[in-house]
Formats: sequence, structure tokens, C-alpha cells
Amino acid sequence: LTEVTILGGEAIQKNAFYNYSQLTKITLPSTITEIGSYAFYDCNPNLVIYYEGSQSNWNSITISSGNDLLSIVNIVYNS
Repeated sequence: LTEVTILGGEAIQKNAFYNYSQLTKITLPSTITEIGSYAFYDCNPNLVIYYEGSQSNWNSITISSGNDLLSIVNIVYNS
């Protein structure tokens, strides 16, 4: 699995993409309000997130522990 598109919903569940080291692209809807614990733990550091909302929308998402990777990956807003 290298690419994922999530079409709707409000949350990425705990451990959803845990250890998906081959994941390089994920598209998230602007409806996401929460990212569960370790959802992106041990994923590819070259992951690119295409987020359909704005940067301020992204900054208001509740991001639980174990998702440190999200602070270093490339996020493309309003995509």
C-alpha cells in the first residue's frame, strides 16, 4: 500500500497506518477533526499528506500521542 485517499469521516482511528513504511501519499478530507494515537507511527518519513482544508483547519485537529512523524512530513493544504 503506497497511496491512500480517505473520502470522509471525522477521525483517523488509533493505529490506522501503524508501520505502513511504504505509504508515500495520503489524501485527507477537511472533515477530519481527530487523529488517534499512533495512527502514523513508524510510517515513511517521505510521506506527503494532501489535506483538503486550510493550514488553520489542520492546526485545529486533535492529534494524539505517537504521531510525531506529522511534524516533519510535507503537508499540502487546500488540495
